[in-house]
Amino acid sequence: MSAQEERVAHPRLYGAPAYARPQSIVTPPALPLDPDDLPLAVEQTPEERAVAERLLEAPYGVATRPAVPEPEPQPRPQPLLLSVLADRILRRAS
Repeated sequence: MSAQEERVAHPRLYGAPAYARPQSIVTPPALPLDPDDLPLAVEQTPEERAVAERLLEAPYGVATRPAVPEPEPQPRPQPLLLSVLADRILRRAS
């Protein structure tokens, strides 16, 4: 029997599709002001013109990251060697 002749019931989908992402809990951060979002220079108000001039002065501003505290040093455990364990057991037995 060919695939075209087969009569198969297709599954019914209920609710959201399987590939839907859950809603984000975190609010997206505010995007930096883009000069393309400003109105044309002919129609700009003095405040908008001042913002555009500030953006043109430093187009590649460097963002600083907050200082991350260094973790406190913690003692590192020594690996358990089979020879050391055997020596301890043999010393206690004798």
